[in-house]
Amino acid sequence: MGNGFGEKLRAERLERGLTQAELGKDLYSPSYISLLETGRREPTADVIEELARRLELAPKALEAWSQPISVSDAEYVLAGLYARQAWDLRDYPLAAAHAATAAQIALEGKNTSAWWNMTYMQAECLMKQGQLQECQKIIQHLLEHPMATESAGLGVRARQMLAAVCHGQG
Repeated sequence: MGNGFGEKLRAERLERGLTQAELGKDLYSPSYISLLETGRREPTADVIEELARRLELAPKALEAWSQPISVSDAEYVLAGLYARQAWDLRDYPLAAAHAATAAQIALEGKNTSAWWNMTYMQAECLMKQGQLQECQKIIQHLLEHPMATESAGLGVRARQMLAAVCHGQG
């Protein structure tokens, strides 16, 4: 699979604020998770399935991580970093724009997991700005995507935001 899988596994783990021990829980040691993240161990199908469940991602999303790194990957990472930086600065219009750009790059690169995350971030930014109708459209689009049904956690996240949007609309 190469190091691409490990880098993406680490990024997803850190994005969720998990330690290697927390991701591994009782099944995988922190050192094994470290070996996966550094590309020194190749995950089996069972390991991929279990990690996907723990990260609340579709197993197919993790399998796609083994694809070679492209130029668009770097563009996606940069747009995602800009989106997070703007979020941290509470510049929600700019964060939404960068998240939308990152989501489009991810979609073109067939990185469904990244597309879902950046689209969700875009919706969060729109909600922060009070653009509830636009946010609702995006969330409904996420709920219609197969990832929302394949991953209960993602579906729940989207439904929670949809409920907050509906509550805000009265």
